[in-house]
Amino acid sequence: MEQKDLILLGQITGVVGLKGELKIYSYAQDPSRFGMLKMLYVARKAAGSLGADKGGAAKHGSAESPSMEEVQAHDVLGARLKGSIPIVRLSDVTDRETAESLRLHYVYMDAAELPKLPEGEYYVRELLGAPVETEYGTVIGTLQDIRTDMPQRLYEVLRPDGRVCLIPGVPAFILSKSPDRIVVHVPEGLIEP
Repeated sequence: MEQKDLILLGQITGVVGLKGELKIYSYAQDPSRFGMLKMLYVARKAAGSLGADKGGAAKHGSAESPSMEEVQAHDVLGARLKGSIPIVRLSDVTDRETAESLRLHYVYMDAAELPKLPEGEYYVRELLGAPVETEYGTVIGTLQDIRTDMPQRLYEVLRPDGRVCLIPGVPAFILSKSPDRIVVHVPEGLIEP
């Protein structure tokens, strides 16, 4: 089976009804994305707990996309939102018992299904590893993550000495961004020398 570039999209938290609909805790910024998917890949093993990785960074214990042997592909037969919670129907999951057996399993999407973004906009995954420098050209580190699990995004920058600094993800601080480099304004005292 051809290896796909899989993106961690959420975790199955429960079951709705008797026909096997799955309730998913979504890591996607826009949970309606589930309704646009043709395929969903479900991890073959359950995670140890719910919410152990609310940011979606720990992909089965490694930074890499899981192998195709670690997931099972399902056609998405339908998806709807209950509030902001995706409720998804998958092929081969047609009863409550089968659905219950998938509780705490991570779900993934194929990166090929990501919609194209307007020019100058990027997915977080495209920016990770980019050098981060001040508006004066001083490199302060590399982008390790963009935390979206709070009201304001935070750019997590790994410094050369191993320390991590957090920069608010607002236009006053993030002056420009691309996969090649991220330019930031750093107020005095935000980053210790």
